[in-house]
Amino acid sequence: MKSYSSLAILILLAIPGISHAEKLEFKIAMEDLPGIDEVQAGQVELGISILEANEATPGSVTWQRTIATLCGIYVLAADYKKANDACETAVADAPGETAFNNRGVLRVHYGDFIGASEDFEKARPQDVGEYLQLIRESDPKLIAASNTKSLEYLRLRMDTARVRGPQKLSSAAVENVLN
Repeated sequence: MKSYSSLAILILLAIPGISHAEKLEFKIAMEDLPGIDEVQAGQVELGISILEANEATPGSVTWQRTIATLCGIYVLAADYKKANDACETAVADAPGETAFNNRGVLRVHYGDFIGASEDFEKARPQDVGEYLQLIRESDPKLIAASNTKSLEYLRLRMDTARVRGPQKLSSAAVENVLN
């Protein structure tokens, strides 16, 4: 499973009919790539330099992940020309959730709320419950948590069996306990 992170940016919007600007938080999505740690530490320009120096072959998976991530980081750096170019390339060449989310954030910045909504719809899972189940089944941390829970239950059952007297649990018995 790919590893992602996000970074919130605040966008000030002047909304007609409201006397004050609204501060709204939108999150850019970042894939786990060299340079992301620097961006998250506030060294955005250094992170961009590292990402731009990535020598991945255009069209490769690494390149697609890099351009989709740069799309959002350029928004964070307020380099909207580069953000627009990277976002359009990312959506054309790597139309995944990172590319669409980050272009959506750029579109919010420009006031294109309809376009942003369309991009966010493309980025989000259509069936959230199914998506969460997929995460539960593939995320190593959640798998380990589930295994820990099963092990705790097994220990409890074994402790209960010891109270009744020494018994050796067969693998079939262990499987029955877990099911």
